[in-house]
Amino acid sequence: MRVAPADERIVTRYIEDEMKESYLTYAMSVNTNRAIPDVRDGLKPSTRRILYAMGESGLVHNRPHDKCAAVVGEVMKNYHPHGDGPIYETLVGMAQDFAMRCPLIDGQGNFGCFTGDTEIKLLDGTEKSFEELAKLEPDEVFYVYSVDENGRVVIGEGLNARVTRRNARLIELTLDNGETIRCTPDHKFMLRDGTYRAAEHLTEDDSLMPGYLADLGFGNSEFGIKKTNPKSEIRNPKSRADVYDITVDKYHNFLLTSGVFVHNSIDDDPPGAMRYTEARLTEIAREMLVDIGKNTVDFQPNYKESTTEPKVLPAKLPNLLINGTTGIGVGYLTKIPPHNLGEIVDGAILLLENPDVSIDELIDIIPGPDFPTAGLIVGRDGIRDAYTIGKGSITIRARSVIERQKNGRERVIISEIPYQVKKNALLDRMYNLVENKTITGITDIRDESDKQIRIVVELRRGEISQVILNRLFKHTQMQVTYGAIMLCLVNGLPKVLNLKEMLWHYLEHRKEAIRRRTQFDLEQCRRREHMLEGYRIVLDKIDDVIQLIKGSESSAAAREQLMSTFNLSKEQTTAILDMALRQLTTLAQKDINEEYNNLQKRIASLEEILKNPARIQQIIKEELLELKTKYGDDRRTEIIDEIGDFHIEDLIADENMVITITHERYIKRIPVSTYQRQRRGGIGVRGMQMKSGDFVEHVFVASNHQYILFFTDRGKCYWLKVFEIPEAGRTSRGRPVVNMLRIEPDENITAFIPIREFDEEHYLFMATRKGIVKKCDLQQFSRPLSSGIIAINLKEDDKLIGVKLTDGSRDIFLVTRGGKSIRFKEDEVRSMGRTATGVKGIRLSKDDWVVEMDVAREEASILTVTENGYGKRTDISEHTLQKRGGKGLIAIKTTGRNGSVVGVKMVADGDELIVISSNGMVTRIALTDIKVISRNTQGVTIMALQPDEQVVDIARIAAIDDSESEELTELDESEN
Repeated sequence: MRVAPADERIVTRYIEDEMKESYLTYAMSVNTNRAIPDVRDGLKPSTRRILYAMGESGLVHNRPHDKCAAVVGEVMKNYHPHGDGPIYETLVGMAQDFAMRCPLIDGQGNFGCFTGDTEIKLLDGTEKSFEELAKLEPDEVFYVYSVDENGRVVIGEGLNARVTRRNARLIELTLDNGETIRCTPDHKFMLRDGTYRAAEHLTEDDSLMPGYLADLGFGNSEFGIKKTNPKSEIRNPKSRADVYDITVDKYHNFLLTSGVFVHNSIDDDPPGAMRYTEARLTEIAREMLVDIGKNTVDFQPNYKESTTEPKVLPAKLPNLLINGTTGIGVGYLTKIPPHNLGEIVDGAILLLENPDVSIDELIDIIPGPDFPTAGLIVGRDGIRDAYTIGKGSITIRARSVIERQKNGRERVIISEIPYQVKKNALLDRMYNLVENKTITGITDIRDESDKQIRIVVELRRGEISQVILNRLFKHTQMQVTYGAIMLCLVNGLPKVLNLKEMLWHYLEHRKEAIRRRTQFDLEQCRRREHMLEGYRIVLDKIDDVIQLIKGSESSAAAREQLMSTFNLSKEQTTAILDMALRQLTTLAQKDINEEYNNLQKRIASLEEILKNPARIQQIIKEELLELKTKYGDDRRTEIIDEIGDFHIEDLIADENMVITITHERYIKRIPVSTYQRQRRGGIGVRGMQMKSGDFVEHVFVASNHQYILFFTDRGKCYWLKVFEIPEAGRTSRGRPVVNMLRIEPDENITAFIPIREFDEEHYLFMATRKGIVKKCDLQQFSRPLSSGIIAINLKEDDKLIGVKLTDGSRDIFLVTRGGKSIRFKEDEVRSMGRTATGVKGIRLSKDDWVVEMDVAREEASILTVTENGYGKRTDISEHTLQKRGGKGLIAIKTTGRNGSVVGVKMVADGDELIVISSNGMVTRIALTDIKVISRNTQGVTIMALQPDEQVVDIARIAAIDDSESEELTELDESEN
């Protein structure tokens, strides 16, 4: 047993007590000094010290950048006794515009690029190396060739050529044109398809994006993409060299003289070493430090007591809510999301003017977080929880659109990703899901991002894009949950706050800062006032003063006599004795008097501010509005309603859409706003691009949440919401309807009905190939199933040929292939259930069948076309009413000349007829060119056919009068 020396003090304690006390001390130190932000300025100690050190070093927005290594060294030396790695990581984070809503650090320099002798093709026809361009001023612009998001060569603005890495490892690429390029292995080259690949991963099979300039002069010069495919050969030279980069802000790529475009990435790559990167404060960061020299905040000794540092910054900017923060302490986690500056300013002003404002009223102004990466916030409950109780779960989604390509395939374009999601990690997850067949139907995933996110997911033909998109939301980081915890330090202790409390603490901090600033300014003014009063006393008796000074034995004697004779203070007397003779001029005396009078007003104003809290509130309001005017921008993150288990309908506004369906059953929807108002005589807009033989057959307006009922020849009905129809441009064909419904391969769509409301006043009237008709209440079709429902129970070898929406009092018209027609009252058919077979509508002859069913209109005529190209129009009145189930009347003679009937339409003057032959020929005829003749005739030639050719189908193109076209294409001029 060791015997302790007499001077050694040993205290016996239970280890549990020692561990508890020591751990609590450590935990409190970590939480208050490292992990949790202060509610007043929204900063953790590390970020506060970096900003203060940079401000003290003069690294402001209008001064040149300095090496990050110098900043880190200054912070570590004087303020932050931790390693340089964490300090540099914190500094880099404050410069990332994808991490902070309003970055506080302006950084430059990141990745290595090319050797200094690598040349860039410039717009003026010259070719300059990186070394030559680096001699220019950083802000001096030079023009380069770039590629935009559409693959077109455009003009880019280059600037700030600089060394980004010293003595970097290089690789050498040899192009098939013989040119060689030396660059760092991680630099990315643009490929022909618009994607990018690092130099070290290029192979001879890769086709780089080439640049071909036919004429470098101005005027009629042309330039574009060369048709050849450069290949590359890579060698790894032993040499090292300094490497350079330039900045091309908008397009972020440029053309090398060697003939290829190169590109900088925005991926989650680590920053360059601090000795190569540079930084300075952004302009908005100065708002955090404003008036710090006016005793606005308390200071404390630094860790080695060699200088002082602020306990908190004045923070004119409400940084805590604008930029948010994340911190992990001991037993605590803080995760405050960023917000829109303008909204936070408006909310702070509302609370300033009305301290009793409710959180609901604040939420009306501050609807939710506003992330720098934009995206979509799904649902408002999580936001409300975070704002009311300080904790909430916020769902964030990527922004995506579905595009239809000319080849008929669709693709998903992702243009924004959720906050704090790394693009590379998202892509890797997508690749794995496709490779593991967790998600099928994806043929390709491409990263076409430059300075903006653009991920392209190509889909297999026939896939339902919305289903695949939902699976991506479910299985990838395209949808994430942000767990907001509004924890911060209040009076040095961690506390979870609601939105109102956070704004209140910020405003109280600003009130104190402005009060202390005003007191500081008042003291300075009073000191100056005291000096000016002494000047004024002396100047009023300047001759006596001069005589006194001249008669004094020494300056000390002169000081004493001045103080006693004119009742001056020591400070006044010293200032008077230090006055220059030029201050005795009349003009100088006038300036002193003017300054004194202005100072009196300034002092009165400052005293009024200190006496009147309302004046302080007004100053805060004015400063906040100034911040909003100077730095405010539009909201980036869109907030949408909760969609539950990916019910797409909740995301879609119930707005009117123009639905077009082609003869070959391609369908699409277009917003009504796409069609701008045009009066008669307008030049119109470009329409759909159709494949040969297809044409637009139906155009109607329906709202996004309406249904379209589709009926198949097997007697089944399928539903499709309008918003489920792919939205496409005017020139797009759309998508095949059969690919959007779960129909069998040999099942064909024969009719469709747009439904506004499943009411009790309408019916669906159906007819089959074998002459069976049936009427059902529309309400029977109000409960959709994705697999479809039975609309009519068909007999063997029968098919459904038509469905019409009626009101129960119309005349029904049936026409057969043999030229017979029947017209009967709809009320002769009672309403039946969905599974009923129906009743006989017309008695058919052997080998005859019904080819058309329609609802008779008194103003219409009947157009009948036969397979040999003949047809006629007959007045509806010639088709007299009969009883249901009769043989009917002759609609057209089906002689050997005419052949059988292939189509019948209800038409009117102004309509047009499309006739399609077996050889694929299409004829478009105005109905006014076809005369109205009697029923019992053979008709006239509609289409001239070849000997082996027959008419196989017809379609009616309805006329649209001026009022209808204006209703369809109207976009109120007041909105333009």
